[in-house]
Amino acid sequence: MSSETSNLQGEHVARVVWAAHILAYLTKGRSHAQVEKVEDDVASDTDSEIETEVAVDDEMDTATAKAVPLSASRESVLRKFLDCICQLLSPSKGWEGVTAASMRESSGRFSVEVARNDGFGSDCGSFDPATLEYCRMLEEYLTSCVSTEETNTPANSMAEFEAASINYTASRVDYWISACQRTYANSHIDTDWHPQAWPGRESAAQTWTSMADLLVCSNSKRMAADIRTLSVQRAFGCVSSPEVHHLLLDALGPKVGSRLWVALKFVARPLTDCQRLREITLWESDLRHAQISLVPSAPKTTLRMEHVIDIVTAWERLGLGIATEPVIELLDPYRELFKQACAESLSLHAEMQLICYHEECRGRRRMLQYFGCSKKSCLLCETFLAAMHDPIETRGRHGVCYPAWGVPCLNSDAIYLVTTELGNDLVNRIRGLFNRIIRPGATANVMQSDFVSDFSKITLEEWRQRQKIVDIARAEQTTKWTKLQLIEGKGQDLHTRARPRPKFEPDNCCVMCNKTPARRCGRCRSTHYCSKDCQKSDFSSHKLLCKKLATLPDRPSPEHKRAIFFPVHETEPILIWIPTERQYEEDSRVWWTDALVRSYLGPDSPSIGRLYVEHNDVRGRNLGSGKFGSALRNEGYCVTLLHRDGYLKDGSPPNKSILASVRASGAPRPPYAYNGPMVAMREVHPEDYADIQLSDFRHLMDYLITYASTGVRESVPDLQYRAPTVVRGVKICCDGEIKLHASEPFVSIDVRRSTRIHLSSIQGNCNSPISALLGIPLIFWKDPDAEFHVNPPGWDATQWASSNQNVAFMMMRTNPSDTSWGWAPLYWNYDIGNVWVVREDGQDLDVREVAMMCHFARFKLQRMFEDTLESEESTLQERKRVLKYITRENMRAFWEETGGDEADRSHDDLSD
Repeated sequence: MSSETSNLQGEHVARVVWAAHILAYLTKGRSHAQVEKVEDDVASDTDSEIETEVAVDDEMDTATAKAVPLSASRESVLRKFLDCICQLLSPSKGWEGVTAASMRESSGRFSVEVARNDGFGSDCGSFDPATLEYCRMLEEYLTSCVSTEETNTPANSMAEFEAASINYTASRVDYWISACQRTYANSHIDTDWHPQAWPGRESAAQTWTSMADLLVCSNSKRMAADIRTLSVQRAFGCVSSPEVHHLLLDALGPKVGSRLWVALKFVARPLTDCQRLREITLWESDLRHAQISLVPSAPKTTLRMEHVIDIVTAWERLGLGIATEPVIELLDPYRELFKQACAESLSLHAEMQLICYHEECRGRRRMLQYFGCSKKSCLLCETFLAAMHDPIETRGRHGVCYPAWGVPCLNSDAIYLVTTELGNDLVNRIRGLFNRIIRPGATANVMQSDFVSDFSKITLEEWRQRQKIVDIARAEQTTKWTKLQLIEGKGQDLHTRARPRPKFEPDNCCVMCNKTPARRCGRCRSTHYCSKDCQKSDFSSHKLLCKKLATLPDRPSPEHKRAIFFPVHETEPILIWIPTERQYEEDSRVWWTDALVRSYLGPDSPSIGRLYVEHNDVRGRNLGSGKFGSALRNEGYCVTLLHRDGYLKDGSPPNKSILASVRASGAPRPPYAYNGPMVAMREVHPEDYADIQLSDFRHLMDYLITYASTGVRESVPDLQYRAPTVVRGVKICCDGEIKLHASEPFVSIDVRRSTRIHLSSIQGNCNSPISALLGIPLIFWKDPDAEFHVNPPGWDATQWASSNQNVAFMMMRTNPSDTSWGWAPLYWNYDIGNVWVVREDGQDLDVREVAMMCHFARFKLQRMFEDTLESEESTLQERKRVLKYITRENMRAFWEETGGDEADRSHDDLSD
C-alpha cells in the first residue's frame, strides 16, 4: 500500500473522530433529538436517572415479566433471544459492560458470537476464566430447557444458572435495588400496605409488601449475596403480576408508581431473561444447542500525529467553512480537551468489534441482519450499521454521541465507504446544530436524515429523467418476477433449458415443516413428524385415516394399489384397494397403467377427470415433475385426484367427506367446489401407480384449501411452518372492520405467492409513493372481499364503512410538478375497504413499520401537503422541501413525539 493511500485512510478515520468530539461538545452529552427540546428542570435526580436508563436500556417492551415475546415473527423471536443473551452477559451499568451479539447458522447448529466493550478482559491475551465458566453454564442451561413446567419453579428450587446470573450481574442489580429504595422512600409514608386495606387485591398487596420489607431493611451499598438473590426473586414475583402493577399505580400515583415499576423490572431482569430464554428455546428447539463464543477485543483506534490538531483547524478540515469569530468563541472552551482526546487511543464499541470480527474471520454468513445489544446503540454505532450495504438493525438507539468511539480500521472498501458516509453524516449534524445555536430564532437548514439528499441541486428535467429510469427499472423487475413465477411452476407454458433442477425433500422428512430427521407415526407408519408440535398440528386431519390404515385388510393382489376414497354422502374418507391393469399403446408403443376407478365414481361409467398435485405451496415442497407436457424431466410423483369429468354440470351433489377433511385441516370450506365421488391415488412416472401414503393426504388437503383461493390469513407465531412462497404482509383495516369487528388498525397476515400473482393480474401493483420515499417501497391491494363496500345495517358513523384514511394518505402523489400533487388517485380515495400490503422486495413486512408510515403520512405529511396546496404562490421549491422532509429519521421522531403506539391503538385523530 502506498503512503498516499495510507494517509487517505487515516484522514477519513480522523474525520470521524474530529466530528464525533465536536458534536459531543455541542450536544453536551444529550441525544441529538433532545437538543431541540426544552429540558424538564422539575424532575428529581432519581426520576432523571430512571428515565435516562430506560431511554438507553429499552426495557419497556412488556407490561409484566409473564408477557410472552413469541407473538411476533420467528425473526423477532431470534432477535429477543440475542438481546437476552447480551443482557445476561452484561455485568455492570458502566461502559465496560455493554454487550452485543450476532447469530450464525451452519448445518442446523446455531453459533452466537458475543462482544463486550471491555473485550471480556481479552486485552491481557486470554478471556477471564470466570466468564468462560459462566458461558458454559449458560449453554448447559439452554440445553436443559425441555419442559414448560419449569417456568413456574419455586424460588427455593431455582436453576443453578439463574442463581449464577444474579451474582454475575450483581453490580447492576445493586444499582437498581438502590434506585427502588430511593423512589419508594419518598412516596410510601402515608400508604397502608396491609392486605386487608386492599379488598380483592390481598394477594397483590402481600406480594408487594414482601418486596417492600426487603427494600426498607437491606443495605444496597453492602448487599449480601443471599439478600440480593431474595430481592431479585421477589422483584420477579412482583413484575410477573399485573395486579401488583395496578396496585402501585393506584397507591403511589401514576408517575411514582410507573417509575418504581420500571426499577423493579430492572432488578428482576436476570430472572426475566432466563424465563424468556426458556420460552424461546421451547419454541425454537434448535437454539437449545446454541454455542456461545466470545469475541476478543479489536485493536484500538489511534490517530497519527499529523491528525492530532487544534479544534478550529479540525472544523475547517471537516469542510464546515472558515472559523469565524462566533465559531472560535463556541469552540474555544474545548481547545485543550479536544487535542488531548484526539491523542488518546479509542476503544471500539461492542457492535464495531463484531463488525471487525466478521470482516476478518469470513465464514458462515450472519443468520440475521441484526445485532442483539444489552442497551440501545449510540448515535455513531446506529448510523454506521445503517449505512452498510446490508444494513444491520439493533434494538434501537438512544441518540447520544459518545466521543470516545473507536473507528473500525480495516483494509476493506466497504468499511471505507461506510466510514466516509458516517463522517459526512456527522458533519451535516454539526452544521445544522451550529445554525440553531448561533441563530436560535431562525429557521435553520437542518439535515433531516442520516444521509444528505441532493434533490435541491438537480433541475426538474433531471428529476423527471431519474423518475423515468426508476419506472423502467421497476417494469423490468416486474417482468422478470412474473417470468420467475412461471418458471417455478405457476404456469405451464414457459419452461426454458436453463430451468434449475427441482429440489425434492426425502420421503422421511417431516410432513409439516420438511425438517429431518423425522419419525414415523407410531400407529399408521405412513407419515413422518419431526416433533410433538408438528404431530399435534396435523392430528385433527391425520386421525381421519390413521386408525383405518392400521386396520386396512391385506392387499388383494399385487396389481391393487392403496387409494383414498371420498364418498359423496359420508363425513369421512376411507381407504380402499384400487385394481390396476397394464395397457400397451400401439400407436406410441409404450406401456401404461390404467386405474379401474369408474365403479367408485358412479354407476354410469362417467368420463374421468384428473387433478394433479405436484407441489405443496403451503409447505414449500416439491413432490414431482413431469405430469405437464412442458416439463423437462419426469421425476418424483404426484397425488392424482380422479373425479367425474363433468361434476360441475352433471348435477353431482357436494362431496361431504372432502368438506369434512378440509374442515379438519383448519379451513371452514374449500374455495372451489368439489362435487361427486372422488378417488386420490399416488401416481409415479412414467404412467404407473404406487400405494398412497397418509403424507399425501396432507399434501392433497393443503392443495384443496389453497386452490383458486385469493384469501389471506392472519399471521401466527412460528410454531407452524411457513413456506418460502409465503411472505408476511399487513392488512390495513378500514373503519368498518375496526368498529364492527373490534379489529386492530394494522394486522399481520400471511400472503401466498399465488395470491400475490393473482392480485397483480387483477388489480396491478399499486405502489405507495410515500413508502418509496421512506425507503421501503410497498405494494397495496384492495381486499377482494366486499363486506364493507356497502354500509352494513345500523352503521351510523360519519365516514363510510369502507373509509380507510391510513391508506388514502399513503397513496398521495409526490411528483412536485404534477397538478395532482398531494392528492390520492380516485381509486385510492373512495370505496377502499380493507387493504393488503406487502414489500416490493418480497421480504417480510413488520406491522409496526406500516403503522409508523401511516401515522406519519396521515397526521404530519397530509398537513404539509395541504399547506403547499393552500398557498396561492406554491413553488416547486416548497414542494421539494416537503419531499426532503420525508425521511425515516423524521418519521421515527414524529412517532415518538406524538406517542405513536397509543395513537395507533386508539385510532383517533391528532391535533397540533
